Amino acid sequence: MGKVKEYVYITDTVKVNDTIFCDENFKLDTTLGDKWYKNNLHMQYPNIISSTIQVNTDQSCFLHTSRETINPPKKTWLGRLFQKKHDVYNITVIEANPYITVKENKFVIVND
Repeated sequence: MGKVKEYVYITDTVKVNDTIFCDENFKLDTTLGDKWYKNNLHMQYPNIISSTIQVNTDQSCFLHTSRETINPPKKTWLGRLFQKKHDVYNITVIEANPYITVKENKFVIVND
């Protein structure tokens, strides 16, 4: 078993030429989110809007090995005993974050 934890940070700032906020003392800092993501929103007089997003990933990897025959198995037990085999490794990756969709995880390992 293996575990991978990552954090992704993205910061964007919007500055507009015109004044957006009227009050000279206007300043707003707030945080939205839950266990898996946080969005820090910052707004300030006269024209600044900034957003910082943090996304947490939590991946678990599981490895399972099996010994399989190369050709279709023989009908008799004695025939299967001396039949050529190879090791097959099956790797499963599970993402715990419900906001992340994993496109593709592919692992192929075959040992003779």
